[in-house]
Order: sequence, then C-alpha cells, then structure tokens
Amino acid sequence: MVTLFHDMMHKEVEVYVDDMIVKSKTPGQHIDDLCKLFERLRKYRLRLNLAKCTFGVGTRKLWDS
Repeated sequence: MVTLFHDMMHKEVEVYVDDMIVKSKTPGQHIDDLCKLFERLRKYRLRLNLAKCTFGVGTRKLWDS
C-alpha cells in the first residue's frame, strides 16, 4: 500500500496498514486531494469499503484506541 502512495505520503495522505487519511488545510484542497487519491485507487483497481469510510472530518481524533 505504501508503495502505491509513496509520492503522496506525509503530504496529502497518511497510510497505516490498510487505513488511509487524506489531510488538507482547506476544504477546497481537501476535494483536490481526495480526487487525486481516488484517481490512484482507480489506476490500481483498488476499492474502498464505504461502510468504513468517513468524509469531511475536521481536526479531532481519527484513529481508534
């Protein structure tokens, strides 16, 4: 997973095992970053489980403890 997103890591995307977080400074940039992520997912024919996705989360705790 890290290999597929290496150029986005620690900039737009954080990857931990099979979890991904898209992080952006503005709502407009967030849309652009999500589009970039979705294009990459399509390129490698990867799918997201929508039941496990959360979109538009503000600054708060994201990882389960």
